[in-house]
Amino acid sequence: MARSQDSLVLVTGASGYLATHCVHQLLNAGYKVRGTVRSLKNEEKIAPLKALKGSERLQLVEADLTSEHGWDSALKDVTFVLHTASPLPGLSSADESTITTAVSGVLNVLKAAAKAPTVKRVILTSSGLAILDFDKLRANPNYVYSEADWPENLEKLITYAVSKVKAERAAWDFVKQLTADQHKFELVVINPFLIFGPTLTDTVGTSLGIVQRFLTKPMAKLPKISIPSVDVRDVAKAHILAMTAAGAAGERIAVVYQPSYWMTQLGRDLSEEFSSQGFDIPTEELKEDDDRSALDPQTQAMLKQRPYGADVKVDTTKMKKILGMDKLIDMKTSVIDSAYSMFERNIVEKREEPKSYKTPHWALTRALLYICTIFTQYHSKMAGSPDALVLVTGASGYLATHCVQQLLNAGYKVRGTVRSMKNEEKIAPLKALKGSERLQLVEADLTSEHGWDSALKDVTFVLHTASPLPGLSSTDESTITTAVSGALNVLKAAAKAPTVKRVILTSSGLAIVDFDKLRAHPDYVYSEADWPENLDKLATYAVSKVKAERAAWDFVNQLSADQHKFELVVINPFLILGPTLTDVVGASIGMVQRFLTKPMAKLPKISIGSVDVRDVAKAHILAMTAAGAAGERIAVVYQPSYWITQMARDLSEEFSSQGFDIPTEELKEDDDRTALDPHMQAMLKQRPFGAEVKVDTAKMKKILGMDKLIDMKTSVIDSAYSLIERNIVEKREVVLVTGASGYLATHCVQQLLNAGYKVRGTVRSVKNETKIAPLKTLKGSERLQLVEADLTSEHGWDSALKDVTFVLHTASPFPAPSAADESTITTAVSGALNVLKAAAKVSTVKRVVLTSSGLAIMDFDKLRAHPDHVFSEADWPENLDNLATYAVSKVKAERAAWDFVKELTADQHKFELVVINPLIIFGPTLTDTVGSSIAMVQRFLTKPMAKLPKICVPSVDVRDVAKAHILAMTAAGAAGERIVVAYQPSYWMTQMARDLNEEFSSQGFSIPTEEMKQDDDTSGLDPHTQATLKQRPYGADIKFDTAKMKKILGMDKLIDTKSSVIESAYSLIERNIVEKREGYRGPKNFNRLDHKLCRFLKR
Repeated sequence: MARSQDSLVLVTGASGYLATHCVHQLLNAGYKVRGTVRSLKNEEKIAPLKALKGSERLQLVEADLTSEHGWDSALKDVTFVLHTASPLPGLSSADESTITTAVSGVLNVLKAAAKAPTVKRVILTSSGLAILDFDKLRANPNYVYSEADWPENLEKLITYAVSKVKAERAAWDFVKQLTADQHKFELVVINPFLIFGPTLTDTVGTSLGIVQRFLTKPMAKLPKISIPSVDVRDVAKAHILAMTAAGAAGERIAVVYQPSYWMTQLGRDLSEEFSSQGFDIPTEELKEDDDRSALDPQTQAMLKQRPYGADVKVDTTKMKKILGMDKLIDMKTSVIDSAYSMFERNIVEKREEPKSYKTPHWALTRALLYICTIFTQYHSKMAGSPDALVLVTGASGYLATHCVQQLLNAGYKVRGTVRSMKNEEKIAPLKALKGSERLQLVEADLTSEHGWDSALKDVTFVLHTASPLPGLSSTDESTITTAVSGALNVLKAAAKAPTVKRVILTSSGLAIVDFDKLRAHPDYVYSEADWPENLDKLATYAVSKVKAERAAWDFVNQLSADQHKFELVVINPFLILGPTLTDVVGASIGMVQRFLTKPMAKLPKISIGSVDVRDVAKAHILAMTAAGAAGERIAVVYQPSYWITQMARDLSEEFSSQGFDIPTEELKEDDDRTALDPHMQAMLKQRPFGAEVKVDTAKMKKILGMDKLIDMKTSVIDSAYSLIERNIVEKREVVLVTGASGYLATHCVQQLLNAGYKVRGTVRSVKNETKIAPLKTLKGSERLQLVEADLTSEHGWDSALKDVTFVLHTASPFPAPSAADESTITTAVSGALNVLKAAAKVSTVKRVVLTSSGLAIMDFDKLRAHPDHVFSEADWPENLDNLATYAVSKVKAERAAWDFVKELTADQHKFELVVINPLIIFGPTLTDTVGSSIAMVQRFLTKPMAKLPKICVPSVDVRDVAKAHILAMTAAGAAGERIVVAYQPSYWMTQMARDLNEEFSSQGFSIPTEEMKQDDDTSGLDPHTQATLKQRPYGADIKFDTAKMKKILGMDKLIDTKSSVIESAYSLIERNIVEKREGYRGPKNFNRLDHKLCRFLKR
């Protein structure tokens, strides 16, 4: 999808169902958009457009299909036109004005386009109805429609279909008859079939009206009608792709999901989703000879058109081939999204009885702000209406903050209580949450009744998560008193608040578990029916949870007639782990903190029933409206239970290579326990040694539908990373990146920062602002320190490596193609040795990752002798006289590095060496300096050669090379290895030209693609290409064995070279290294952030 800040796109009928999606996707893609509406005074119509993200780039103007007036000015300076506007009539075929308006509207737009020299292409929205001819289906039930089809007998069609046929025919005729004095533009016609999917407006068109009728006026029986259809988001996407797609000009393109959807399936899908939400949707099939009089008029009209039960099949080859759209949103998702959008916009009223309405997980809001790609439908019970106000007590707490975030994500308005609004440190994380504009914070204290009545005003649901956290002593009565009085203060206020429907109380698994039962029956399985019997044996916190929960149940049971009766649900989570969103560490996550900072030498075999904080928050929100939850205790815990010893092993496995020493030895039952931390000693006193805590989670699964929880290994590791990322636990490693301002190095720095490392980068001069500016703008650069060090000098390297754990030595001099520059070789070798010498004096350095090159592997004499030779890390070039300076420098620098490490003496610090051998590196640049590899792309754009030799250019993306370096820092089995990093199969220079030409020829760049024959004159080639030709046999394919890369680094999926080269080009243009040409549209997805990579690197 092309993106350009400079292109202006006109969307006609901008407030329409499809058009609003087009506008939204265009804005998301960075376009400036002009939309036509019939009246700018109709605020109700244009309000949804003004609410779109990026609407500051949207201009609305008045223009009417029935008049030529206004279209010339509407198309001024426009590059692309999406003509989506079309009149929607009733069912009668006698309404000639609809047909006239559709045809004249199209012609009015096209006439204006023929006078606007800037217009390149018009995309016309036609319809699948301008393709379908049901007589063909009657004659041949297996007929497959395509763009070559048109309906032959218009008298059999309804008005809307006739209008679409005639308007499209008129458009094609107009374009064919353009005269020499008229501006010639390209026409593309999109023929979407029945359009479903979420609406961004409050107007319901014909197709979406089908879903509306199923929800409000369902038919008793459903005819077996094939309804070929497509999601509105895909239709909008098709329009935008058609603006620039090669091969689209002059084409009709059918856009439809296949295989076709059926009306009976539509009924079943809606029934499955909404029957539990108060909607009664029949699913019985109407037989062919059943009475049809009870069918709604639209369905009767559809039945008249087509043979009963016939499957409508459509050839979508053009859609896939021209637009590249081979994966569309499935129709079940589309229809259900349609329904939810009508609920959220109050087009269809939510049903409260007999069961509560559920909001979909993606929480459609009034503006429905979604990105232009496919929604992932999440059919959850994440309940309630986004109009409901939810109170969360103790909102700044560990669990409460997650509850607030999930509520905001689901579209709720949230009120959170805190003890003091002046404590900025406590409330700052809440204010930073996404959606916090819907969060109101108020003061209320558990120890006082004051403030709770006003806190609960207009509230529908209450999540009472606040609870005092004491020390380990069981004698702190104030903790117990505060917990009980706090719960009662909230419940008393709820009993006076008529809007409150349900209170969700956070209790604990400690209010279930009785270890005496486990002592008596080692296989005992706890359930919500259990309570601890002897409170004297419990720690204060456990006692406070038991007593507070008992008090809550007693209070609700004793509500009098004059008090407001609300429902109570109690969530009993066990030990809560998982990432923290705040800087306050509670008791449970404090256990993980102690493993990282003050680990015990030995670990007792303790079973810890536990659960992830995200699942506990989810349970609270589901419990707000879950049918059957009222009056229930619900244990929320991951099963089988986790063990302290397993926690240590999981943390050690993840963090031992990151500077954390976490013992994993198990403490025997009769070992001395005095060295255990007080928390662990307290846990051991409570429970029998080595006994497993088992819990029945049937209620959690049945009532809340939670049968898949986050596993505890993930939860614990996420806990640890969150503590490190929030600087609650200090990160241990510092990574040094040499030549930090370089092409590859800048990517290494960015990925390291993304992964949470502290980074020190060497540059030749910290005063060179031009060079270091890109580094300072990197995300996370507050953890980046720049220091001066030069490859040509030993000075500065000892201090640069102080406290460093890993070194990425990427710095290397880049010469001209000449092989005579000996200083390049000397600098490369001495630079590598200067770094390694310093590493040998720094005891903290564990591993050095050296950037060598594929040039230190390839020997073209072997390829001449054996054209099928596959290079591997075992290969070295034998005759250096045949190589260019840069290749020689890489070979000698790497050889010197291996020799240095092998010869380390007993009094020197021994570190590990890993060498990365990347091939030619392409991919987007983060700096304004152009190295030798990406310069190849620059030359294609600025000084292309007339013909291209058949040269194999084995290559790899810069982001993958950076990733390889970071993985090599800690990868088991990497030490002492050379690792080739290359995309396979290899790329070719001719293919590079074709790929660049395909992408940029329509954007003002002329890139020849003709292949040079082996005996052609090579004098017209640039010096770099001539040098490359001299080295290698003409036309030889260079193959690499990448087994080590895959096995040691786990890198089996690399960015393909076509994407890499195109992104290289866009980055050069976007950074103004290559000048934009007239017609330049801009990149589709420039400089994308790989969040999965960042998370993977953390793991």
